[in-house]
Amino acid sequence: MSSSVKDRVLAEYTSMLDSFTNLIKAAKVAEDHADGATTKVPGELMEVFVEKLLASAGALLGIVAELKRNALLNDFAGRNAEVAEAKALAGETLADLQARLAAVEAAIQEAQKQGHEGHQYQRQQQQAQQLDRRQAVSAGLQHILQPSDGVVT
Repeated sequence: MSSSVKDRVLAEYTSMLDSFTNLIKAAKVAEDHADGATTKVPGELMEVFVEKLLASAGALLGIVAELKRNALLNDFAGRNAEVAEAKALAGETLADLQARLAAVEAAIQEAQKQGHEGHQYQRQQQQAQQLDRRQAVSAGLQHILQPSDGVVT
């Protein structure tokens, strides 16, 4: 920790301690003195000490946040390890997604192949039916066109 940060922490800690001490003194119940006078601290003064105490605590929290930020940003080895870990995790995720994509593409190609084969089968069936009809018509025409035994009907 640099000397300026140490000085700031010490100054805020001292301020916080003084405010707390003064707050405790101000919170005491009124005292009667031997001469008959009573000592009582006004209530507003207690609020001032509380505000000073909270301001010092807030400043100390700010210093802690600054130290954490500096530690995080200056920890190059730790940051590099985090980046390498994130990169490895992303690589594993990418490999998994690529494998899943390849499986989906294979399924699509298989479905298209089956669909194409099914379409070809239907087309072949239709062509066979048309051929059967043509052959039936052709056979019927041949039967009609064949000369009979000389009998004209």
